[in-house]
Amino acid sequence: MKFHPRLHSCLVFAGRLCAWVVASLLVVALVADLLNGRPPLNVIRGAPLTIISIVLGMWLAFAATFYVVLWLWTWTVHASGLDGRSYWGRRVHIRWEDVGQIYATSIEGIPALGVVSLTSKREIMLYVLGVDWAEAHRALLRHAGPDHALTHAFAPSRADSRRDI
Repeated sequence: MKFHPRLHSCLVFAGRLCAWVVASLLVVALVADLLNGRPPLNVIRGAPLTIISIVLGMWLAFAATFYVVLWLWTWTVHASGLDGRSYWGRRVHIRWEDVGQIYATSIEGIPALGVVSLTSKREIMLYVLGVDWAEAHRALLRHAGPDHALTHAFAPSRADSRRDI
């Protein structure tokens, strides 16, 4: 079973990022105007429609970029193990009995789980932005078993604390 992001999650994530970028730019513009003796946020008064168009375009571009990039890092759960990509994009397969360390991380603000092989030390990055945690847990129960560490990482109690991911 393949796992990839939902478009809605990418839109929300990009919206948050865009809000931070716009807020930061507004603060910089405000400080620059005040230091130069101009009325506050003078630049916004000149072209509100242009600014709204730029912000909307930036939001959609961020969302599309996140969606495409995370789609490329789709990971698969199947009977023999876990398939995915390393941080650098290399395809990696880790057998269930070879799964060693599992850790939560964030790469450029995008939530992920790192899965490291015991023998080869290869690593798979499981980007979990918008992934259906319940479905992933069911697939892991079916293929890896109820006692596997990765199954525990996707347990419903943990997923509840990550609803915004």
